[in-house]
Amino acid sequence: MGSSPISGTNFGMKKIKKTNINKIIKSYLPLAILLVLFCVICIPTMLRSLWFDEAYSSNLVRGSFTQITEMTAIDVHPPLYYWCLKIWTIIFGRSIMGMRALSVVFAVLTLIVAYILFKRWAKNDKTALLLTALLAACPFFIYYSGEMRMYTMSCFIVLFGTLMLDVALEKNKKIIWFLYSLSIAAALYTHYFTALGFAAHFVYLIFHFKKHGFNKNIIWVYLLAIIAYIPWIPTLLHQVVDVEGGFWPNPVTPLTIIKFFSFSFVYFEGIEYNAIHLIVTIIAIVALLIATIKGLENMGENTREKTLIVALITFLPPAVLMAISMVSQSVYVERYITYSLALVWVLYGILMLSVKNSHNILYYFLVLVITICFCFGIKNVYKLISQPDPFAEITAYINESDKEKSPIVYYDTDAGAIHSSIYETDLHPVYSYDIDERWGAIIPLIEYDRNYIHDFEKFKEETNTFWYIVSNKWSRRLIHMKIGDDFEAETEYNVEEFTAIRYVKKQK
Repeated sequence: MGSSPISGTNFGMKKIKKTNINKIIKSYLPLAILLVLFCVICIPTMLRSLWFDEAYSSNLVRGSFTQITEMTAIDVHPPLYYWCLKIWTIIFGRSIMGMRALSVVFAVLTLIVAYILFKRWAKNDKTALLLTALLAACPFFIYYSGEMRMYTMSCFIVLFGTLMLDVALEKNKKIIWFLYSLSIAAALYTHYFTALGFAAHFVYLIFHFKKHGFNKNIIWVYLLAIIAYIPWIPTLLHQVVDVEGGFWPNPVTPLTIIKFFSFSFVYFEGIEYNAIHLIVTIIAIVALLIATIKGLENMGENTREKTLIVALITFLPPAVLMAISMVSQSVYVERYITYSLALVWVLYGILMLSVKNSHNILYYFLVLVITICFCFGIKNVYKLISQPDPFAEITAYINESDKEKSPIVYYDTDAGAIHSSIYETDLHPVYSYDIDERWGAIIPLIEYDRNYIHDFEKFKEETNTFWYIVSNKWSRRLIHMKIGDDFEAETEYNVEEFTAIRYVKKQK
């Protein structure tokens, strides 16, 4: 008799555990399915042609952590992403797809954090899943989830920081405030423009504290982040001077605002030359504006507050960068604020759900518009990733046709030297020659002293055959003069504006 209550209690515990497990599965299984689908959609983006920025990432992480830090100091970005990529390559190797997988991991982590955040806000699994699905469906987010750069890492840091801020304001626990401070420091060490997501938080906090009272924890949170960032501040100031001396982004015009939405909704840049994409983008913007007007009427106070923080992260960073670009050197680049473009879809979803019960026709119109945008967007993403890579084609041809040990040498194509090094093999290593040392992205090739030709005459003496890559006729004539009479051109292969010439040493 005395054992019955204990037995009953154990049975109850098992039932509770089973119920909790079922609840977790019911809550997170749809998210798991969404993440799997997202990864499947991202696979083609991981198989696309490599481009210069990614090749730079790949080459940079060949160095030590100290070298990576030194090289980023003379470029334009902070080092945290490259440190992470270095660790990733140590564990998983240096294949293109393997290195790109890190960005997919950060994208998946972004979606997980987003789901947790939206679930906190909505107190509803279906709403959280829908908003997370919209984030995952953003064509711009999909494209850069497969890129060997820091953009999805920035998305993760901004969303994680937003989650920590939301929890900290509710729970007011020091460990959560510390994690929020850590996310601010991580943002500053990942990409300077990632910090603009936290600038949006700062603006949000002004409204929040005015309404709910000031929380003094925010003081040490910001102080701790600044202290953590002090070692990098001299480098930041140096890089700012370099940017003022010359940076490549295009000037900001009134059309840039439309392009911001075009990139987000349909991932299409040249809308001024394409009527259908321009029309779809304008319809999407109008739909967003109508949803804003009607949605705000139906929102409760709490929903308005959460919508405000999403809107600030979405629009404050591009607004700041556009304003700076109009009065000074242009610094506006859409991919640098990937988190803002991705959150356009989340904001659209919040407003869409806000009109669901009160404006049925408008709701289905908004669903139709975003569905059309996704169809256009995913088509454009897959069209872009199908573009050929001339450097990959050249190296593939050389690897297939030449079974002797023949180095590949680039003379007047700095980007090609960096780009093609990822495709090299033991038989066909890629060498760089006569590079402009002032270009920060090129310097690692020289500083690491990896396959860099310092003495071309000595290189010729030690080599019987090699491939030389030139990009125009003038370079070709100059190359013949540099090579001299000791070698003769044996084979040529042309891809777009590039010509690969195989030189063989003449028999004496």
